[in-house]
Amino acid sequence: MIVDGTAGEFAGAYMKRGALILNDAKGFAGANLKDGVMYAHGKIRTAPPVEELSMSQEDSKFIIKHIGIGHVEAMSYLSMGL
Repeated sequence: MIVDGTAGEFAGAYMKRGALILNDAKGFAGANLKDGVMYAHGKIRTAPPVEELSMSQEDSKFIIKHIGIGHVEAMSYLSMGL
């Protein structure tokens, strides 16, 4: 899922799988995340058990494919998950 704008409170809460791409989020994101990954264009507040992960080539390719941006801009996203 791609949120083109600001996601509401607790975006991605109880997420079981898949990917969530955010530009910005209010409140905390990822509360009680079970599986999956979240990408954010900039720093967002997260709730346990989510933590920031290293961006991989596969992560940037995924973002490029789904948003249609360049490689350099894709690397500016943060990857978060378990």
